Amino acid sequence: MAENKRPTSLPYKPLYPILMNSSFQRNDIRARNEGIQREKFIAGTVSIYSSGSDDFRLASCEFSAGEELKSEADQEKEEPFFEVKAEYIIAVRFSGRVPNDEEMILLFTDVAATSAWPLFRSHFAMVTAQAITELPPLPLVPDFIDASIVEGEPDEE
Repeated sequence: MAENKRPTSLPYKPLYPILMNSSFQRNDIRARNEGIQREKFIAGTVSIYSSGSDDFRLASCEFSAGEELKSEADQEKEEPFFEVKAEYIIAVRFSGRVPNDEEMILLFTDVAATSAWPLFRSHFAMVTAQAITELPPLPLVPDFIDASIVEGEPDEE
């Protein structure tokens, strides 16, 4: 029998992400017009808040995906033709050494990719199916998340 080399406890415990806000935008513009192309886009950001206790840290994770219309004539992107956005709050409780800023960014990027991203993928699939669009599913692994540490606390809205 193979020995289990996984650690019995991690130096941190990610908490389940919470959906804080979601929006959907669909412009009633026909992309079939001559000279207009559809272009898919996906974006993700993680803002890690510097405030909080030594053993607990919060971050805001925002994802958006959809299609933009692009004119062949001027090559400028127009307003999104179809867009789904969602903001999640992700949290990590530390048990032991608190990571430095660089490690914190890597940690929260991983936590966002493994916890909030699957929720957004499901949300996006549900909205696009109900909106009767022809958008393909989002990728399994998000390689586009931009993470940073910000001063202060999350906005109280």
